[in-house]
Amino acid sequence: MNNRQRHEAVAARADAILADVRAADAYAGHFEAQMRAARFRAGRNRGLRALLWLFNRPEVIALAVVAAFCAFAGFAACVLAPVLFSGANGLAAVSTATGRLVSVTSLPGPLGAVAAADGSLWVADPGTGEVSRVDPETGAIAAQVLVGGEPGIVAGGGGAIWVTDVAGATVTRIDPATDSVTKTITLPWTYPGAMTAGAGRLWVADPGARQLAEIDLATGSVVRLLSLDLQPSAIVADGQAIWVAGYTSGTVEKLSAASGRVLARVRVGDGPGALAVDDGSLWVASTLDASIVRVNLATSAVTALISVGPEPAALAAGPGAVWVADQGADAVVRIDPRTAQVTASVSVTGAPSSLAFADGRIWTGIQRPP
Repeated sequence: MNNRQRHEAVAARADAILADVRAADAYAGHFEAQMRAARFRAGRNRGLRALLWLFNRPEVIALAVVAAFCAFAGFAACVLAPVLFSGANGLAAVSTATGRLVSVTSLPGPLGAVAAADGSLWVADPGTGEVSRVDPETGAIAAQVLVGGEPGIVAGGGGAIWVTDVAGATVTRIDPATDSVTKTITLPWTYPGAMTAGAGRLWVADPGARQLAEIDLATGSVVRLLSLDLQPSAIVADGQAIWVAGYTSGTVEKLSAASGRVLARVRVGDGPGALAVDDGSLWVASTLDASIVRVNLATSAVTALISVGPEPAALAAGPGAVWVADQGADAVVRIDPRTAQVTASVSVTGAPSSLAFADGRIWTGIQRPP
């Protein structure tokens, strides 16, 4: 995504963001981080970012500047059995039983989202417009599917693999049996910022439009657009409920998948940007206050607050552990859900972009600093 496209994406709904300047600053940082991840420009020092846009409307002719400056000095984690390996763009696998690195698949460029579905790992590559299928037993690339554009988020659902295009505002469906594209869905927005499958549907969110698209998994048709009262930064499904994180509001909302009605609203940390569900709990990673919050799915009550490294960017919840991709610390952190304590850290000397469980391992995409 070039500068003009990024400015258009932000400007499309900037009037909603500018209602609160402090919230605009925070959200612009999160939005730029998502763009950078999709374009693989993660690094240890993000430096000074600026987003400029000009409104040519009768009621508004103004120049708005949103700037965020973040300097990371590193995170000295207290660990049990740290694992170290040299920085490289690739796909790393860590044993969930031992917390030890077991394999690294090197890739020519930094990768995007990683998802586990249909017995394989699926890795987005915005640089080539491809999605790679990786064998979780060997770590080898088994197939590459050309989807075009800049593939960003990957999710499995309805016997298919779904991929967002952050440049073209589309969702592509891949048949995992043939490794071929079977449908491309055009979305009514500029930027698809989050996606999940659940409750028999595919759900795609746009933070600027403050909307959630419901897509039929069988036909690939957009069934409904739901308006949200927050700017969605992450979504996850649990049964017949959809949980949505609001980055600028510092809240998560529980929506009925059937009616779209808000069933619960929970205050969490500042800048929630990643969600995961497992064993009766919702886990929320908040970037701005470097925390993980656990929410009881049945009562919607906050039951734990855990401090982690400076930039928790992704979550994966599985048997006996919750894993956090901490981009600010260049580490993958393991949390014991029984004690709500950090029990291990894997230092990867690169920014872990996303997480997925497969074959008894936690897989993470590693992005080398420029």
